[in-house]
Formats: sequence, structure tokens, C-alpha cells
Amino acid sequence: MMTEPYDSKKHRIVRGLSMTAAAVLLLLVASTGSSKAQEVPDREVVAADVVALMEEARIEGAAIALIRNGELKWTLPLGVRSAVSGEPVTEESVFEAALLSKPVVAYLAHVLSDKGLFNLDRPLAEYLGYDRNVADPRLFEVSARTALMHSTGFPNWRPAGGDLLIEFDPGTSFSYSGEGFVFLQMAMEAATGRTLESLAGEFVFEPLGMTRSSFIWKDSFSEHLAVAHDTQGNSLNKFTPSEANAAFSLHTTIGDYAAFLLALARGEGLNAEGRMALWTPQMSAEDGIYWSEGLGLEPRREGQALWHWGDQGGYRGYAYITPNAEEGMVYLSNSENGMLILDRLYDLLLSGPATSVAWLNYESLDDPGYRLGRRLLDVLAEGGIEAAFEAYDAARADLPEDAFVEESLNTLGYKLLRQGRVDEAIAMFELNTVQFPQSYNVYDSLGEAWYAKGDLDKSLDFYRRSVLLNPENESGKAMIVVIRDRLAQVNR
Repeated sequence: MMTEPYDSKKHRIVRGLSMTAAAVLLLLVASTGSSKAQEVPDREVVAADVVALMEEARIEGAAIALIRNGELKWTLPLGVRSAVSGEPVTEESVFEAALLSKPVVAYLAHVLSDKGLFNLDRPLAEYLGYDRNVADPRLFEVSARTALMHSTGFPNWRPAGGDLLIEFDPGTSFSYSGEGFVFLQMAMEAATGRTLESLAGEFVFEPLGMTRSSFIWKDSFSEHLAVAHDTQGNSLNKFTPSEANAAFSLHTTIGDYAAFLLALARGEGLNAEGRMALWTPQMSAEDGIYWSEGLGLEPRREGQALWHWGDQGGYRGYAYITPNAEEGMVYLSNSENGMLILDRLYDLLLSGPATSVAWLNYESLDDPGYRLGRRLLDVLAEGGIEAAFEAYDAARADLPEDAFVEESLNTLGYKLLRQGRVDEAIAMFELNTVQFPQSYNVYDSLGEAWYAKGDLDKSLDFYRRSVLLNPENESGKAMIVVIRDRLAQVNR
């Protein structure tokens, strides 16, 4: 079973805030506001520090924007757009924003509402012509507001080819959902008779001067594209969307996204109600993080900060800004290793409590499990599977004991699986079963790897072992049904 660190937070269901609790929290954070000028980190000093971090983390390229005291102070392009060409990242380099698309869509939804073009409280199903007698009746409790605060009840993504089901009563809990934003997009398009790209162009990109941003691929991006790279530095195929997707298809530059973030902080293009909706906590996401109608909120001494992150393919990113834009940053990278340095970047550029970084729970350079995994990846590349087994045992001599937890090999196995290195993934998962024979999850992961390999019998065996150890492993039980059905078809 996949247990990547950040997934444990962003997909789970947690309770919502009552309106009273939201109001109290808003008053508490607002009452400690401050207009004190913030110190501006020296660009060249930051550059030297970040270059060293990027080299250690094996991040090909990145771009950073620093916001202080209400304005963009500097941008910092670093590294290369492509490991193959060696061309440098520049201020014109185009990155996939990935999940950072959602704050732009949230802003757009509030602008359309302010202009009377879209009703945030109307059931989205009504815009789309759903039949109340056929649909789950709770579908008519899903509004733009519930989609924006990730409380639709939808999963993040439905299973391939599966139906979109509501997993809990809308508006009652937080559960991060890309499906919710796609549903919102469809409703906005139906309400206005226009595409998301057209709406964003008129109401976001043009007014804010975001001249190099789009939800669809433009041929002009090719010349300045920051090519995505996997954890080993290999170039990845480019996603070139011909249709917009509200959840993840935005392409942008460091300057454009910084301009958007400043507009959010200043409330540009929004009336007082729209601005308040973006800064008011509506849902608890636990561990000190809340969600407004569009973004995450990190409470600070001087008032909550808006934030969000990006993660798709070989792109990683993070955006953060405090009230009145006293302090903020944008970070875009073209590497699957991009989040390894997020905690260090936060400490270099921001003065908050880093609650959002902790909530995301990505691996960092300092994590013992990451250090073990990277060592094994290098050995696999140079010496193969047997050498990696030896390296695992040898690593106990110099790595702390908490490097040798179940999650370390599990995470490594899934990295290999995503790269198509199925045999090596199977080997790491098998090693994990030796180390943690009483864990149901290690057998679940091994079952998934053998399924990817195409060996249904072995996959079924390991899923059965997993469910025997944990009869409540619902995903494992579901896979057993899937595999049995496939085997029955094969044996007909």
C-alpha cells in the first residue's frame, strides 16, 4: 500500500469548523496583526545557500520569488532547465504549477461571484443538469464553497474507470479533492458558457499581468520550458494539455505566480466578501492547519498566512504569503526531489512556525530514511539488487536506527515502481517483508508490485497475506476481488 509521507495528510478526512470556531480563530489571529517591516534576505547569500542545497538534493532547476513589505523584492532562477541541454533556468522559464493551479481557480471563482456571473452557494449539480431523482441526493449539497474548502465528500481522484462517489456528507469534513475542483470547473463553464482558459485569461491573467501563464499548452512555452526530471535526474515526458484542468494544468513562470500571490494578499479584483472568504478558516485539516475557500491557512503570531503546494510528475512547488504581503515566497522546481529542501527554504526565507511544511510531511535531506533510500538507489544503479541488500546491512554501521523503519524501504519501493523498475521494486518490498514480517502493509505493497509485473498468482498470494494480518485492509480486499476476476477471465 502506498504510504508516501504527504499522502497521509492531504487525503484524509478530518472534521470541519463550526462558524463560531472559525470566527473566533479569525479574530484571534487578526488581533495580533503587525505592520512591522520585515527584513529582506540578501539575494546572493540565499543563492549560494540554495545552490548548495540543490546540489545535495540533486535538483536540476528551480526559481524562487521573495516578497517583503508588500512588494516583490527579487526573483532567483537557479540550475538548469534541462539536464540534457544544460540551458539555465531564467525568469522566463515555464514550469508546471501542478496543484498550485487550484488557488488560481479559487480566486477566479470569487471574482466571478463578485461580478454576479456565478453563485458560490448554488448546488453545482444544478448548473450541470443532474437529475435529483437519479443522483445521490447529497450531490445537491455540493456547492462551489464546499469544493473550494475540500469538503465535497469526493475522493481526491476516483478509481480509473470508476464512478465518482460521495464518501461523507458534504460540508462536514476536510478531504483534499482534485475531483471537487474539476466538478467546480465544469459548473463555472456551464454557468458562463466559456472555458476555464477563457475565463482565467479575462479575469486573472490579463488584469494581473500574468502574460506567460495558461491552463492549456502553448507552443511558445517550448523555448523556455523547464523540463521535468525524476529522482535520478532523467528527463520525463512533457504533459501538454489541450484542455484546461482546474486541479493541475496551469503552466506559469516565477514572476507570474508571484504577481498572482501579491494580488491575493492585496485583494485585487475582489470585493470585501471575496477577500474575507479567502482568508477565513472554514475547515480544520488537523495538526494546526486550516482551509479557507481556496487555500490552506497557517496561523502565525501576526495573522494567518495563505499557502498551497504543487506536486505532479517531475514538478514540485510551494507558495506562501502573509496578510498585507508583509512576507511571502514562491518556489518552483523541475525535479521530483524538489521538496527535499522545502524545510530549509522556509527557514531561509520565512519567519513563521512552518506548520504547513510539517503538515505536508515530505522527506527532507535530514531524514535518516531518505539518506538510506538514496544510498540504496545509488547502489542499485551501480551494482544491482544483491549489492543493495549488502548495502542495507552495511548502512547500520553509520546511519541511526530510525533509518531502518518500514516506511524507508516502502517509500523506496514505490519510487522504483513509478520509474518502471519493477524487479528492483519487488526486491525492496521483499526485503521489507523480511525486516517486518508482521506488518500487513509490506505484503500489500509487494502484492501491488507483483500485480504491476503481471504475475496475478503471486500478487493474489501477497494480498491474501496482507488481509490475514489485517482483516480491515479494505484496499487489499478490493484487490483480491479484482485479481480473482482477472484470473477467472484468463482461465475461461
